[in-house]
Amino acid sequence: MIFAFLYFTFLGPLLVALATEIYEGTDCSAFPPPAFPSFCPLLVRDLALWLLYLMACYITLRTGAQWLHMKVRRKTHAVHMEDGVCTMNLALALAVTSGIVDRFQRDQRIGILWGMTQPGAITMYLMLFTAMFEVIRYDSIQLSASMKHNPVAIISVGIALAALVMEVFSCIRCARAISDEFYQAYLALMAVTFVMHLFAFWPKKFPFLERHYLHIHHWYWPLPFVQMSVFNSDVSIIGQSMFLAVWIHGFTAFGLQPNCYDTYEEANR
Repeated sequence: MIFAFLYFTFLGPLLVALATEIYEGTDCSAFPPPAFPSFCPLLVRDLALWLLYLMACYITLRTGAQWLHMKVRRKTHAVHMEDGVCTMNLALALAVTSGIVDRFQRDQRIGILWGMTQPGAITMYLMLFTAMFEVIRYDSIQLSASMKHNPVAIISVGIALAALVMEVFSCIRCARAISDEFYQAYLALMAVTFVMHLFAFWPKKFPFLERHYLHIHHWYWPLPFVQMSVFNSDVSIIGQSMFLAVWIHGFTAFGLQPNCYDTYEEANR
C-alpha cells in the first residue's frame, strides 16, 4: 500500500498532464521554441545556481541516507571527487541543451503542480523517488528479470512505460507544431540517440565484438529523456523534472557505475 501511494503520487501529475493534454489539447506552437541561451552574466548566475542546487541535493541525500540507514553505495573521497567532477560537467551541458537554465531565467511555473517552479518539482520528485526506492527494498518488489512472477512489478513497469511512451509522443507533437525544420532536426536527434544506444547496448555478440551484459543504472537511463523534454508544456516540464530527480538519486546514491559488464554475475549484482 505504501508503495502504491508513493508510486501514483510520483506518476500522478504526469498522468493528469497527459490526460489534460489529450482532452483539452495544447497549442505547442504558442510556446517559444527551445533556444541556446546567449552568454551573459544572467546565464553564469543561473548555471552557478544549478550547480549549487545539485551539490545541496547530493550532500542532503548522502547525509540523510546515513542517518536513516538507506541504501547507498559507500564511496571513498576519491570516488566522491570523481563522481562530482564528471557530474558537474554533464550538468552544465544538460542545463544549456535541455532548457533548464532557460526555465530558471524565466521562473517558469507548473500549473498542475500548484504553480511550483522546476527546482521545486525536482526536489519533490527526488524525495518521492528516494522513499519509493526504499519501499521497493523492504517490500521485495524486484524490478528485474524475475518480475514475471511478481504482478505488482509487472503492473508498475507497465504503467510507467505507458506514461513514458505518451510523454515521448507529446514531445514529438510539440516539435512538429514549432516548425518543419525543427521537427526534422528533433526526429534526427532522437534517431541518432536510439541507434547509438542500440549498437552500444545490444547484448548479443556482433561479429567483431565479444558478448557483454547489461545493468543500466538509473544515473544514466533518464539522460536521453531529459534532453528530449525541452518544451514548455506541462507534460514536458513535469516529465523532465521526474527524469532529473531519478538521475540525481542515481549519481548521488550509487555514483557513475558502468552499464556494461563482462560477466553475468557482475551485471546482476
